[in-house]
Amino acid sequence: MTPSSKTTSGPQDAKLARAIARDLELPLAAMRAAIKGLPGASPKLVSVLVEGLLNELDHLDHGIAGLVELSAPHELRPTMCTVGEIIREAQGALPVKRRNQVLVAIEGSHERLMVDAIEFERCLSSLLFDATGRTNEPVLLHSHINGLQLEITIVGGNTESESFEEAVTLHELTRLGAEVNKVQALKRSITINLPLMKASA
Repeated sequence: MTPSSKTTSGPQDAKLARAIARDLELPLAAMRAAIKGLPGASPKLVSVLVEGLLNELDHLDHGIAGLVELSAPHELRPTMCTVGEIIREAQGALPVKRRNQVLVAIEGSHERLMVDAIEFERCLSSLLFDATGRTNEPVLLHSHINGLQLEITIVGGNTESESFEEAVTLHELTRLGAEVNKVQALKRSITINLPLMKASA
């Protein structure tokens, strides 16, 4: 490794390390606080604390999954699938509570695309998981057909700074050939663009 490449990677490595630490520290701190509140808590409060613990365990699992994905990216295997199949599988992979937070509006459900379907579904599900975290607000997932381009937009939900897992997911989407545009305003919006397959003559 050359000195110049070390200089370039240093700040990036430090940023990644901070993101990893944050993604692990936040759920652990919340779990510690919930456990401390259990002794002497009323039955109603116990159920609230246990629900919080389970939610933070989901966050912890999610962050660990990102580490695994980063350490061993798999070879992409494109297959033909439909827009509807991808979106339904991505939503279905969420825990029930988060799944119910997602409002889906699908345009072009039967349009076909060539992509690694399993990885694309994982990426969409990961973004939805992040969006529905630490909030009860609904999240909109909308697909739109623009010529021969598929646009999938996720709007609303968690507006915290980008997590490590989200950073990994956005990187993986570019590896799938998607263009990603993220807007952090009053409501967070992430738009993913992928080419559709041309209809056969």
